[in-house]
Amino acid sequence: MVMYIIKFKTTKTMGNYVELILWEQVRLDCKYPKEDNNNGYTYGLEFADEFGEIIDIQWFKNDQERFDFVKQHDLTIIND
Repeated sequence: MVMYIIKFKTTKTMGNYVELILWEQVRLDCKYPKEDNNNGYTYGLEFADEFGEIIDIQWFKNDQERFDFVKQHDLTIIND
């Protein structure tokens, strides 16, 4: 699996709403091999557009990094 890490930039399209996700659930849903751990990036945020369509996913190595990112960018979690 190839993983690209890009610098995050908020846009008006993305809004400030995110959903918390875990790599394990994505791995199961997509039927990735059990050994695939997304290089240790297991805590995610899904960004949606104004129609609720997922337009980006950001991955973090731990829950604290994820919540620091949410706070830093003034995001609202919609499935907490």
